[in-house]
Amino acid sequence: MERFKQFLHNNAIFLYPFIALWITMLCFALMHTKTETHYLLNTWHSSFGDVFFKYITYIGSGLPTYIGIAVMLFSIRKGVFILSSQLLSFLITHGIKEWLNIPRPSTLFNELRMTLPQTVAGVELHTWKSFPSGHTCAAFAFCLCIAVMIPKKYNYLKVLLLILGILGAYSRIYLSQHFLEDTLAGSMIGVVSVITLYFPIYKNEWGEYPLFRLKKQKK
Repeated sequence: MERFKQFLHNNAIFLYPFIALWITMLCFALMHTKTETHYLLNTWHSSFGDVFFKYITYIGSGLPTYIGIAVMLFSIRKGVFILSSQLLSFLITHGIKEWLNIPRPSTLFNELRMTLPQTVAGVELHTWKSFPSGHTCAAFAFCLCIAVMIPKKYNYLKVLLLILGILGAYSRIYLSQHFLEDTLAGSMIGVVSVITLYFPIYKNEWGEYPLFRLKKQKK
């Protein structure tokens, strides 16, 4: 318990605002229907936003995996921590997706004979397996992994990582790929996955060397 309290203390600047925002948005979601929340959150589009969110959404795609592999070149332990968090969160989200197979915004709005809110040109809209959001899950798992690695004197960077995770989550709503509920579930799964693996993988003193460690040649 003491170790967990210390973890919360060290990462409070990321976790506490996340929890506060998560609860706030959950209450917002409970007060409205899926379609209502999507209309409310998907109304403000701009040419800049269309380009920005079209690319920021990749923070929840393959990018974290590529970065995790790159980190392994410098630290096996840190790279494994990132990759294992991505794997665990992936297995959980996609297991739930396959089990529930909930329609995405494009499908639900079509079934209800309602007009889908703003969309972005060039973005192919998915149709099913909406809940939870895999991109959001991967984005938050990655951002929290990096946050826990940051030294205390650079704590302000954890705020930037939280903002990055939030932008990644909102991009899924902006692009009409997910509902608010999907991103809420995805973000929580991502965070819990990191916390679950933090002590058995990252906190243990092992693998603090590069993947391709060069052995010193004896003279």
